[in-house]
Amino acid sequence: MGELVPPRTDGGAQLVVGGRTGNTFTYRLSGGTSLAEDLLRAWEAEQDLSVTRYLAAAGTTLLALSASPVTGRDLPPPLGAHQIRAWLRHAGAGSQGKSAARMRLHAEVLAAAGTARMRTLEEWADQLIDEPPQFGLLHGEYSLSAMIPERNGAEIAVLFGETVCRGPLEYDAGWLLGELAEWSDVSQAEGGGTALRLGALASAFLRPLSDLDLDLLGKVVVLRRLMHVIDYASAFGWRDLLTPYVLLTPELVDSCGLSTLSRIGWDEDVAARLPS
Repeated sequence: MGELVPPRTDGGAQLVVGGRTGNTFTYRLSGGTSLAEDLLRAWEAEQDLSVTRYLAAAGTTLLALSASPVTGRDLPPPLGAHQIRAWLRHAGAGSQGKSAARMRLHAEVLAAAGTARMRTLEEWADQLIDEPPQFGLLHGEYSLSAMIPERNGAEIAVLFGETVCRGPLEYDAGWLLGELAEWSDVSQAEGGGTALRLGALASAFLRPLSDLDLDLLGKVVVLRRLMHVIDYASAFGWRDLLTPYVLLTPELVDSCGLSTLSRIGWDEDVAARLPS
């Protein structure tokens, strides 16, 4: 795995490869909490947390990762796309005892979105699995939970190796951007969380990524949010708190993710790159 990790670029994050024993990965890090945990605590306390430098480093590193050669490597398409497609086709599949919640979620999303939109979601997953626009190296689950600020606070490390795959840069970028967009929507719905300046974080992340296919990026944003809902239902069963997520599905699909991206509050230079 180490040969897949590109050299660290100036201003980038450090990709840390875990040691594997069976299905367990172990990482040696100086920090003790993820960026997601730090942001959640700041959000709940209505405090500002200036971490735009971390998101800028994450964008720089993602660009270097996607440019790494993968010739001769038997890397799969993104796991998340496979999981979403499997759920769309076979809602009851999953861990024992949780299939009822997955089936109900499927029924609720189908009722809210309709057959045509469900087919559209499956086509988006197919595009990532069967017809990737390019075959770059991907992290596979680029998220705030995989980012660990170092103890001195100067730099950030990214856990790497468990979900490595191949596909378009927009997949990793959209996975993280979808997480930020979801936080933004939840924050606005609850009337709080504005101190986190999520739009500034998203802008810092995207600034190094100047050549993204914005249509594909928006599709991944929608799929990432759907994956979060599927994961929640699979882990905890059905909860009524999933209903607002379900009801937002038609808007997200119809706008190809643009509706949630437009609410995040971009910096002007990044907003200019989004489709109107």
